[in-house]
Amino acid sequence: MKTWIAVIGSAGLAFVLSGCFESRQEKFNKAVSLYTRDTANQEAIREARDIFQELSKDGDSKSQYMLALMYIRGDGVVLDMSKALDLLLKSSANGNGDASLYASRFYLEDRFGQKRDEPLARQLLFKSARDGSDLGRFVLATYYLNGGIGLSKDVDAALVELQGVQPGPYRPYAAQPLMSLYSNANSPYYSPEKAVREMEILAQTGSPSLKATLASAYAGTILGKKVEGIKDEAKFSAYFQRLEQENDLAAIAITTTLAGDTDYFKARKQDSIKLMIDAIRASKLDPILATIFCDTMAGSYTGATREPRFELLDIIKACTVGAESNNSYHQYILSGAYYRMGDYNQSYKWAMIAGMNGNQSGSKLARQVANAHLDAKRATLTKEAEEKFEALKGAKKPQFLPPHEMPWYKVSSS
Repeated sequence: MKTWIAVIGSAGLAFVLSGCFESRQEKFNKAVSLYTRDTANQEAIREARDIFQELSKDGDSKSQYMLALMYIRGDGVVLDMSKALDLLLKSSANGNGDASLYASRFYLEDRFGQKRDEPLARQLLFKSARDGSDLGRFVLATYYLNGGIGLSKDVDAALVELQGVQPGPYRPYAAQPLMSLYSNANSPYYSPEKAVREMEILAQTGSPSLKATLASAYAGTILGKKVEGIKDEAKFSAYFQRLEQENDLAAIAITTTLAGDTDYFKARKQDSIKLMIDAIRASKLDPILATIFCDTMAGSYTGATREPRFELLDIIKACTVGAESNNSYHQYILSGAYYRMGDYNQSYKWAMIAGMNGNQSGSKLARQVANAHLDAKRATLTKEAEEKFEALKGAKKPQFLPPHEMPWYKVSSS
């Protein structure tokens, strides 16, 4: 044996042993590669579980966190929220900010055997932010902006947390409220230049409406209002041409709506209505574009004149978005479109819903439709409208918020 070691030498022995002993980080990376977010391979899940369990016993905070996720999902283990919380608290104690945030959410309810404990939830949220969780900082900032969990509104404190979110998956979430603060002319934090920088971050998410917001800012307008000192014709021209190259119909249409009176568009004689219609007819409808279209264009169908370049189906597609978000004006416009199509059942229901939401024109239209076109179906349709109205009341408006689940660790995690 001594002869063999002497032959291979110390360097050779290190090479041999390196295949037998993996570092903690290498083991963790391997487990994460096996336990991907959408994996259905049970053998891989079990192997990952065994590694996470081994590392968790050694106090590895990331492994404790990942094992907690397994218990929450029931992946490779029996679903057990109590064990999950215990692991999250251990991970939190070992400095994992993401685990602190997840644990804090447990203590805002009492569904899993633990008692609701708002002070503890708040303490864990503070720890999450201090231990480097970008999502934790964002959530804490949200409470400072809106109040809650025992925190008073404190915009200065919110700003500190939002500015502390590092580049990565949660930076765009911080950019949204930062942009709002910086672009409000009545705010002490007003700074058009900073607002544009936040817009540049938001535009990277690929949202047509956010790309259009940036393009219009380069054109010298923020949220439809001209602002001194931010206009950059070169950037605007280059960015808008890029939108055209990408054939981003929604972004182009929204930009022409927000900044259509600029010299750039006047020189090109851009037909903003045609652009909007082309985008509406695209397979994926941007909700901001749908709102603009329904607010500014669709109403012409309820008057004596009508815009010849779009059809009733365009109105129905666009206004349904706002109607489903409980916008009473959009519900009324949608009802009128269905009426003109001869679908009196849908027309009556949406007119009724608009009326229940306080839209008097909707109530009037509902009576007209019922008196002229409905008979025995009226009671049934009224009940359906009432049920839909109750369902929409409980519907939440779309919010620019991150998903509930924490970030999935990458193999490159350190």
